[in-house]
Amino acid sequence: MIKKLHSWEFYRYNLDSWEQIDKMVMTAKQYGADFVFIGALTLFGNGDADCKTLYYKFLEKHYPELVPKYKGL
Repeated sequence: MIKKLHSWEFYRYNLDSWEQIDKMVMTAKQYGADFVFIGALTLFGNGDADCKTLYYKFLEKHYPELVPKYKGL
């Protein structure tokens, strides 16, 4: 079984240094990850099931302090 970690732009304000990214990758390795895929998050759409809507609902629930930062991008 291939173990993997996907990291998206959600971490923009949490992983903003190479040291933090390196720590995340090394932790994934310690847990047996075979690879790490880091990509950019693309927010689109305004419908109930669209990526942008769902992402902001997630932020509002779990990280409300980040909402103004993301809306300011």
